[in-house]
Amino acid sequence: MAHVSQHHKKTRIIAVAALVAGVLGLGVAFAALSTTLLINGQATIKSASWDIYWDSLQCTPSGEAQVSSSTISQTATLKDTVNINANFTANGDKVVCTLVAKNDGSLDAEEKHQIEMTRSRPHKKNDNCFIEQRNNVVVRKYLGYERYDCQAAVIVMNQLYAVLRLYVNFFQPSFRLESKVSYSSLGIQRKGQRRIYDQPAAPYARVLALPDEDFPGETLANKQQLARATKQRLRLQYETLNPARLKSKIEILTIKLERVQRELGYHY
Repeated sequence: MAHVSQHHKKTRIIAVAALVAGVLGLGVAFAALSTTLLINGQATIKSASWDIYWDSLQCTPSGEAQVSSSTISQTATLKDTVNINANFTANGDKVVCTLVAKNDGSLDAEEKHQIEMTRSRPHKKNDNCFIEQRNNVVVRKYLGYERYDCQAAVIVMNQLYAVLRLYVNFFQPSFRLESKVSYSSLGIQRKGQRRIYDQPAAPYARVLALPDEDFPGETLANKQQLARATKQRLRLQYETLNPARLKSKIEILTIKLERVQRELGYHY
């Protein structure tokens, strides 16, 4: 009887150890996710003198992307810092930047780039729930949880996203968290915090209310120029939109997407 208990005890220890290892592995997996694209440059000097620098920079936007500024900053006698400010407003927007590095000296140098892209903030492994919350507000609400696995469905999804972007950003108000206040400070005998939100507003209205100083740019004049151009473009686009028509298109494309997946997609 003692032998059986000892065997069960060892089995439980092994099971607990496996569970702990699984949880640690899951934690590492979530920690590897991030919304930030980090590009770290490294240069190794092998011989001679240092005289290598960024010589020119050219950025080409496509889609609705806009490049507000692209400069090469100079520190001391070296042009070693590249600053790029770009705005992305639609799916598929991209900016292709070409950097030319020039060596004017007798330098034998090697340049390396380490690019890392993850889906959550560094050391914030629980961010995935907030990502899924945003997906639930927009993507899951209109597309559901179906698996779309054919090219025809992808085409319809892109059409749906193009209409959905306008409907959500121009006509769907949302709350923004302003602060959190503990219930005890309000004289309420309750644990936790009360969340205080601002007045609901659509993203379009929030951009129009944004001060010019909050727009990206090297100088105040650049910020004001970008603010005026962006707000004017959004106002003109807003005048061409009809929320009822957008809603109708969303419903039509949603039904079309389900039909395409049912006819051409893989059935499990």
